[in-house]
Amino acid sequence: MSDLNLNNRKHQHQISKSLAKSTAKQGKEYFSNIDRYRIIFKYDLIKDDVAIQLAFNSSLSEDRKDLIKWHTEDIKQQREQNLPIDYLYKKKIQNKLI
Repeated sequence: MSDLNLNNRKHQHQISKSLAKSTAKQGKEYFSNIDRYRIIFKYDLIKDDVAIQLAFNSSLSEDRKDLIKWHTEDIKQQREQNLPIDYLYKKKIQNKLI
């Protein structure tokens, strides 16, 4: 079985477990308003691929440390200025994997 299928099965299992904890009413409400919960990611081929390399390449650990420092300062400024936050693949990778 391919990695994609395994990841998809794992993801479906996690959704099923989460939904199992919900009541029928909560489930109907969630799925009737699914667009509210959908997150659309923007993909920038080069920048996002570099972010993936930064997350998983062990020789880039110092670069990861610099990125974490920069990212923390950037988020602080966005919150202080009440700026909207774009959902980008590279930011998701930076937030969750680095």
